[in-house]
Amino acid sequence: MLDHCYPVTLTRLKFICNAFQCGEDTYIKSEASESRSKYSLLVTALIVLTTSFSLLLIGSVISTMIPNPITNPAYAVEEFDINIDVEDNDVERGDIQHMTVTVRNVDTNDRVSDAEVRLAVDPPDSDSSSATDETDNDGEARFDVKVDDDAETGDYDIDIRVSKNGYDTKTVSTSFDVIKGDDDDRDSDRNGDGSSVTVSAAAAAAATSSGSSASGTAVGTGSGGAGGTSNRGPSGPAGASVSSP
Repeated sequence: MLDHCYPVTLTRLKFICNAFQCGEDTYIKSEASESRSKYSLLVTALIVLTTSFSLLLIGSVISTMIPNPITNPAYAVEEFDINIDVEDNDVERGDIQHMTVTVRNVDTNDRVSDAEVRLAVDPPDSDSSSATDETDNDGEARFDVKVDDDAETGDYDIDIRVSKNGYDTKTVSTSFDVIKGDDDDRDSDRNGDGSSVTVSAAAAAAATSSGSSASGTAVGTGSGGAGGTSNRGPSGPAGASVSSP
């Protein structure tokens, strides 16, 4: 009886052993695969962290090499303080309006030399006229505005734009009035025919009158308002100093 059953039992035992061995091999292979996956994820994470740290380090080095006007005051953009001195509040037709522009550093109050100053005058009904000059060692630029004999009366707008390397360009505004004189009995005004004023830099005008050549002579613009009117500053009455904020 046992002899008859032995082959069957032995076969079953071999089958069970083989099944157990296969299961063990499969388990071992699964464990090895899981370990390799975890190792791959760890390596990937280390690579990402190393790359991120390297990029941060490079960015930090570059930021220290490039001047930053926000964090480094030595490279910050300076601001102007502009004062406009208009000689007369009311100017008669045929007269000359004298104007002085004083430019200072808004933080130190020091006068700024070699700043470019553009002054444009816009009459009520005719073309604008403008001239450009540079501030002297006292931070001043002077302009003469010649009003024609037949200029229209009324309010004449003035735009003054100041610029220089290292400074934020700034425009301020003011005005003066052109009136008829006591002996002016003309009823008609010029209206849209050219410009009723001629603007010139005072230094250039003086040099021209003495026979010397100079820059900054009068320039008439086309029809329309005065140039350089963007970023308009505060306007105020003429006949007194007008300062920018």
